[in-house]
Amino acid sequence: PKPKPISDADNTDAIALRSAIALLQIQRDKSKKDIKTLESIRNAAVAEPDAFVQELRAGRLRPKHPKPDILGPTLDSSLDALAHETDSDDTKDGDGHSPASSPSPPPDQKSKFGPVPEPQNIFRCPPVNWAKYHVVGDSLDKLHAEQQHRPSLSEPGRGHAGGRAPHHVIAAPYSPFTDRLD
Repeated sequence: PKPKPISDADNTDAIALRSAIALLQIQRDKSKKDIKTLESIRNAAVAEPDAFVQELRAGRLRPKHPKPDILGPTLDSSLDALAHETDSDDTKDGDGHSPASSPSPPPDQKSKFGPVPEPQNIFRCPPVNWAKYHVVGDSLDKLHAEQQHRPSLSEPGRGHAGGRAPHHVIAAPYSPFTDRLD
C-alpha cells in the first residue's frame, strides 16, 4: 500500500523524538556548564592541592542538591531557577524587598572549591515502530522487537546476558567504557 503523509503535530513517534531531542539539547548545555565548573575546581585544586585533599577527605566535595529521579540532574538548574523566580515573587514584602533568607551553612561545612556537578542520566531514543511507516524488513523487525523488550544498558552487564537490560529503560548514566559517540 501507498504510505500516508505523516503529520508531525499529532504523530506520537514524532512528538517522542522531538521531546528526546529537546532533553538531549538541555543535557548538552548542562554538560558544557558542568565542564566549566569542573575546570574551575581543577584549577583551584592545582593551586591549592593540600586544601583540596582536605576538602575531599572531609567529604565536602559533593553535588549541591542530589536529585533522586531520572532527569533530576539534567533539570536541576532549570527547576532551581524557576523555583527561585517563584520564591522571589512570593516573598517580597510591600516595599518590594525580600525578607532575610535562611541562614547559610556554617563556614566549616562549605567547600571553598564549590559543589561538584552531579552526573547526568543520558536520555535514550524512544523506540519507533517502523512497520507503521511501511519500513519493513525481517532484520528491522527483529531489531525493533529486541530494542523494545531489552534496550541497551549504558554500563557493563551485571548478571544480564550480553549487557542487555531486563526491562525498558529511558535514561541511564553515561559510561565512557560502553557508550560510543558516533
